[in-house]
Amino acid sequence: MLNKKKAVNLDESYWREKYSEIIELHERFCRKLELLTKEMLGPDEIDYVLVSSRVKEEDSFIKKVYSSSFEFVNPIEEMVDISGIRIVLYSLNDVEKVCSLIERLFDIDVSRSMDKKEKMEPNEFGYLSIHKCISLTDERAELPDWSDFKSLQAEIQIRSILQHSWADISHKLDYKTEHEIPNMLRRQMFLLAGLLELADGQLFEIIHKRDELNQEIQFQLEEGSEPIPLETINLKQYLEVSKTIKAFINKFIEAGLRIQEDDNIQCILDISKKLNFNDIRDLEKEYQIIFQKIDHIISQIHNPLGITGARMNLLLCLPLIITHLDDFNDNELSELFYSQEIVEGFHKIHEELR
Repeated sequence: MLNKKKAVNLDESYWREKYSEIIELHERFCRKLELLTKEMLGPDEIDYVLVSSRVKEEDSFIKKVYSSSFEFVNPIEEMVDISGIRIVLYSLNDVEKVCSLIERLFDIDVSRSMDKKEKMEPNEFGYLSIHKCISLTDERAELPDWSDFKSLQAEIQIRSILQHSWADISHKLDYKTEHEIPNMLRRQMFLLAGLLELADGQLFEIIHKRDELNQEIQFQLEEGSEPIPLETINLKQYLEVSKTIKAFINKFIEAGLRIQEDDNIQCILDISKKLNFNDIRDLEKEYQIIFQKIDHIISQIHNPLGITGARMNLLLCLPLIITHLDDFNDNELSELFYSQEIVEGFHKIHEELR
C-alpha cells in the first residue's frame, strides 16, 4: 500500500514500472468489456456504428499522473480511464437506450461520470458525449470469467455518429480547446458545431415520430377502425410491426432461405395495387390467408425451383404472386425474376394450391 504521499512526488520510473505490471490485466479487461458491450446491444436490436476498446498508453498515463488537473495518491487505483470503451451510435435515441443498458449491467460511479453537454456554457462548443465510470456488479465479479477484474474500473464513452464526427474533426484540426482557435476561424467552428448538434436533435425527433407512427399503425391493425391507406410510408411501418410479416420471415429462416436486408418496398406496393388492395388491412388479411399455405409454397420454391434466398421484400412478394398468378402475365413475372423456368414453376405451384 502507498502512503498518502501524492503521486507527483514519486519518481516517474516508479509509475512506469507500476503501469507495466497492470497493462496485461487491463488489456484482458478491455477485450471482455468490448465483447460484452456488443452482446448486450444485440437482443435490444440497437444498431451501432462502432464499439471499440483501448488501454491508455503509457505516456498518456504518465502525463495524467503528473497533470496539475489531478491529485492522485495511487493512480493505478484512482485513474478511471486506464481501460476505456467507446460506443458510437446512429442517433441520440440509441444513446439514451444504451445508457440505460449500461446502468443495468454495471455499477456506476455517478460522481465521476458526466454528460459533456451539461458541463458546457450556452456560448461554448466542443465534442459532446456521455462518460460512464463503471465497475463490475458483485454478481458479475463472482463469475469465473470476470473475477480477475473485480477491482478494476473503466470509462465508457457513448456518443452519436454526429458527435463522433465533431470529435474527429476537432482532432484533425488539432484544437483542444475553444481558446486555441484563431478568431478568423472561430465563427465557422461555432456554426459547424451548431449544425451538427441541430441535426442530431432533428434526427432524434424524426425517430421519435416514426416510433409513434409504428405504434399507431399497430394499434389500428389490432384494435382500430380508421382507414390505413396503402401508401409507401404506411406500408413501410406495417412491414416493421406486423406479427404476420414476422411469422412469414421466421418461416423463410426456418426453411434455410438466405434473406438479404432490403429497404426497397416498391415491388410489394406495385403488386398490392395490381391486386386492388387499397388499405393496409387488405394486405394483412391476404397475408393471413396465404400463411395457411406458406409451408407448401416454401417447400416448392426452395427445392424444385432452387431458390435459396433473395431480398426480403422480394421473398414477401412471392406468396402474393403465386396465389394470384392469374392476375399477372409472363412478361411482368419475367421482369421481376428473370427466369422463364422459375415462372413456369410458379404456374405449377399455383395449380397445386387450387
